[in-house]
Amino acid sequence: MLDVHPPHHAANTWRDFFIHIATIVVGLLIAIGLEQTVEFFHHRHIVREARETIHHEIELNRDAVKEDLANIDLNQTRMKSDLVTLRVLYKNPNLKEKHLSYLFDWSSFNQSAWLSARDSGALTYMPPDEVQRYADIYDGQELVTSQATVVFAREAEVYAPFLMDENGDLSADEIRGVMRDTALTSTRLKILRQLVQQLGEHYSETLRK
Repeated sequence: MLDVHPPHHAANTWRDFFIHIATIVVGLLIAIGLEQTVEFFHHRHIVREARETIHHEIELNRDAVKEDLANIDLNQTRMKSDLVTLRVLYKNPNLKEKHLSYLFDWSSFNQSAWLSARDSGALTYMPPDEVQRYADIYDGQELVTSQATVVFAREAEVYAPFLMDENGDLSADEIRGVMRDTALTSTRLKILRQLVQQLGEHYSETLRK
């Protein structure tokens, strides 16, 4: 808050008057300059803190990408094994040994640092191109998460026909339907893997900058 005091005695001449005016103006300029300097360094501190937390969060998410790629590859291997089993079941529907595995492991991504920087207003003090890079990354992150959720739900549904029968016995046509759904899930996993890999590359590129 600016605090301006009037002169303690009246100006006797025009010279005194202009000196008093000049003193007030200079005082105001100094006070405004100090206030703006304080705000400038405060904004720099906010930006630096937000940038550091976002970068740390991106590093954690990049680690999650590595885990998810490994999980997807493992899941693809299970899908291939399931298809082999289903082909055998298709030819022998009454076969009792059914070793099928529909399990989707997933490491979720963090976004708390990004949301905190947005809600605190720190993004308004960052360069626009930097903010856009972060926004693109977190938008891509949401896309990957939504696609992973779809694949996870679809994979859980694939096994549902085996739960409909008490003994898990299906007709040849039903088994063929499960084979088709398993193959579709495997295709979705391939697409998801490409998206996750691209997201990891964006993480690394942003951290380099």
